[in-house]
Amino acid sequence: MTQPQDLLLKWISQACSTEEVKWLEEKIQKLKTDRNERDLIIAFSQVPRKIKRTQLNLGKEEIQQAQAARKNWHPENLNSEQAARILLLLSFSEAKPEEFAGSVKKLLNTADLNEQIAIFSGLPLYPHPEKFLQMAYDGTRNNATSVFDSITLENPYPTENFSEEAYNRLVLKAAFMERPFWKIVGIPERANRQLAELLLDLVSERWSAGREINPLLWRLITPALTEERYREFKERAEKKENLDQEAVALAYQENKYNSTPDGQKWEQIEKKWETQNQQ
Repeated sequence: MTQPQDLLLKWISQACSTEEVKWLEEKIQKLKTDRNERDLIIAFSQVPRKIKRTQLNLGKEEIQQAQAARKNWHPENLNSEQAARILLLLSFSEAKPEEFAGSVKKLLNTADLNEQIAIFSGLPLYPHPEKFLQMAYDGTRNNATSVFDSITLENPYPTENFSEEAYNRLVLKAAFMERPFWKIVGIPERANRQLAELLLDLVSERWSAGREINPLLWRLITPALTEERYREFKERAEKKENLDQEAVALAYQENKYNSTPDGQKWEQIEKKWETQNQQ
């Protein structure tokens, strides 16, 4: 099976010049041979000066290769700088597996915004994922949207490693920040009653303040939508958009009959929401 490191180098080679790739390959070999943390720190910081930032522009075939190499890995949004930094980290992890987590945390302590994004984007690929749990928890508290997104959206690390409480906080914050929470890996499979109650409170607050919410939230609220609460929010939804009424009704039906969420109907609501917000 093709390894993520091989794919990253291949994609970088397609996006960058021969000279840039040569520099990267030399640094990778040096890390594997000398196994020196200082070499990692220097190379990691040199990337923007040695690798031109460009999108990798991965197609359907490349995404399939990525998914085959690592389930739920989504490298399609990586640029060449981020990919190069992740590749350097993975190369050092092979050389110094026991020291790797400490080296990553050391890099993170002085990392700028772009470096943080690269480090967190690599989370699904690092060995001994349990060693990065506190680092990931702390990262989700970051107020920089781009850093938060790199951990939260299309990243399998949280759903595979976060406790239910931590995962719920992550989803709630994403919804509160109006991030595309439906891109969080594990949704809606990890939906639970506690998360549903928290999101129902968020909807209530937003509606009371005269603000809109993404109707897809109701898909996650389903476990908490009892008969009594349905009547309450059905009445409130009647004063909102038709899409809100449709989402509340669908969530209630799924709760009432304990049925598997109807993905097709929720996708229709999502498309209507996107169309509505583009107008």
